[in-house]
Amino acid sequence: MSGQPRAYWCWLVLLLALVAGCWAWAFPGCYLYDDFAMPLGDRACLGLGTWWARGLFQLRLLTKLTFALESTLGLGSASARRANSLAIHLAGVALLWRVLRERWQAGARTAFLLALIYGIHPIHAESVLALAGRSSALATALVLAALLAHDPRRRWRRVLLLVMAVLARETALAAGVALVLFDSPAERSWRARFIGAGLLAGLTALWTALVPRYRDLLDYSFLGRPWSASTVAQVAAIPHGLSLYLRPWALSADHGEALPKTPWHPLFLAGAALLAVALFCLWRTRRDRLFALPLALWLAAIVPTQTVIPKLDALTERPLAAALPGIILLLASLSAAVTALRWRRILGILAAGVAAALACACIARATLYRSELAFWADAAGKRAVSTRSLLNHATILMDARRFSEAREVLERARQRSPLHPLVQAKLRYLDLRQ
Repeated sequence: MSGQPRAYWCWLVLLLALVAGCWAWAFPGCYLYDDFAMPLGDRACLGLGTWWARGLFQLRLLTKLTFALESTLGLGSASARRANSLAIHLAGVALLWRVLRERWQAGARTAFLLALIYGIHPIHAESVLALAGRSSALATALVLAALLAHDPRRRWRRVLLLVMAVLARETALAAGVALVLFDSPAERSWRARFIGAGLLAGLTALWTALVPRYRDLLDYSFLGRPWSASTVAQVAAIPHGLSLYLRPWALSADHGEALPKTPWHPLFLAGAALLAVALFCLWRTRRDRLFALPLALWLAAIVPTQTVIPKLDALTERPLAAALPGIILLLASLSAAVTALRWRRILGILAAGVAAALACACIARATLYRSELAFWADAAGKRAVSTRSLLNHATILMDARRFSEAREVLERARQRSPLHPLVQAKLRYLDLRQ
């Protein structure tokens, strides 16, 4: 690192300054949505003493440790916590830059533009600005650090980083398996790779089995909703999720997409086809790390949350943010395959245009997170809106004593869910006020 030329550090400093500048529009911050559950509602996040009292076998141990440290150091305000989450994201951007430059051998401009696109994509808002999503940003940064720690003579560093990633967010296990299988020394046999991946998965499964909260979540997931319908909806959400990379204006904290429940629906078939194509390409390129590893990292982020394990919301943005490094690395591999100078210049101009558009979208998205009212107004104003978003928006309007606007929002909610008890209760409350 110390032997890098000055230009290397100039590019990196400029990259981080631009990324930080785009996200800085989210300050001053406020607590939003799931933040009231974690960190505010979790005793383990209130200080190092309560974190230690909860024991080592707790959900997302490392992520909660960061919140506990903030509380102990007097950095428990929403703005301070958000600044720390942004610092974690910036660390991930810097690590991706290093991976592009040192492992993918990308040129300085190519690495800069690709890392910039990754860093300012507004799909990261739910991982960077929503404090409850810090686990995703932290786990992604640790996986990128493990990708950079590829020296076979110091394998313990990669193992330690992968263990830390799993302790930050359990779904990082899939990324660890991807690294073991597709980023091992060439002389290691596939049998040895599968044994290593199996050991990693087995140790993680043993640890999660010792955490009561994981057992509760699994019971809630599999017993709380129909498994087949959830699987169909989550696979059908994959095409929607991919389109969000290109439609940042459609991003939302609470997606209300009407996803199918039957396996013959075109959206489910499209999602299943995308997974099948990705697996096929992964198999065909399994010996070419520059193509196989990005595909494996994308699948590692998508499969745990978008296939057979039921979850409350079929379409969420944090897995998509965790999958973005795989897409960026794949773009780097494809750009390296373009040798004609004319086409490389065209691609550079196109990437610069995409980065400029994403910067504007990032600033617009970040600004929404400054106000709870603006945050829920945006979610409630989307084309595909959920009843939950409308209810939350109406609640904020009622707290602000803007009752006529709240009634309009609740009427929209009643049209969507005529028998929803909370909608009916809030409308009755407004009737009593008149």
